[in-house]
Amino acid sequence: LGHQYLIEYAAARSGLLHVFIVSEDVSFFPGAVRERLVRAGTAHLPNVVCHASGPYIVSQATFPSYFQKDEDAAIRSHAQLDIAVFSRIAQALSITRRYVGEEQVSRVTRLYNEIMLHDLPLAGIECRVIPRKEREGAPISASTVRRAIQSGSMDALPALVPPTTLAFLQSEESAAIRKKIAEAADVVHY
Repeated sequence: LGHQYLIEYAAARSGLLHVFIVSEDVSFFPGAVRERLVRAGTAHLPNVVCHASGPYIVSQATFPSYFQKDEDAAIRSHAQLDIAVFSRIAQALSITRRYVGEEQVSRVTRLYNEIMLHDLPLAGIECRVIPRKEREGAPISASTVRRAIQSGSMDALPALVPPTTLAFLQSEESAAIRKKIAEAADVVHY
C-alpha cells in the first residue's frame, strides 16, 4: 500500500504519470510478477503509464549498489549514473517531475533520494519527496511486507498491500516466493 499510495499521490498531481517498475530479477519477486502486480494495482488510475525499467533505470548496469551492500561513495556514484540515465529518458518522455517516497530505514534509498534532490533540478526535473504511508506509526514498505511473510503473519497483509497483491500472495502461484522469503536470513533492504 505504500507504493500504491505514492503512485496515487503523484497521479492526483500530474496530468500523466510514468511509473518505472524495476525489472531486475534479483529480489524475492521476479520482475514479471512485480510488473503484473503494479499494473493491476494501478489499473484504476487512467493517467498512469507503467514501464518495465529494463536495464536502464535502477538496474545492475546503472545502479549495482542498490542490489548489494556497498560503501556510500560507490552508492553515490552509482546513483548519479542512474539519475543521468533517467534524466535522458525523462527528456524523451517530457517528464518534468519525479516523486519519491521518504526513506527512514534504507540507507541506500535515503542516499539515492538525497542525490536526486540535488541532481534532478540540475537536469530541469523537479524532485518531490512524499511522506510514507504509515500503519500503526510505522512506514509501510516492501521490507515490512517481507517481514510479515517471513514471520508467517499473513493476517497482517491486508493492511499492507493492495487487494491485487494480496490475492497473489494468498495464491498457490506465490508459494515459492513465500517459501524463499520465509527461509531468508534477511528480508530488509539495507
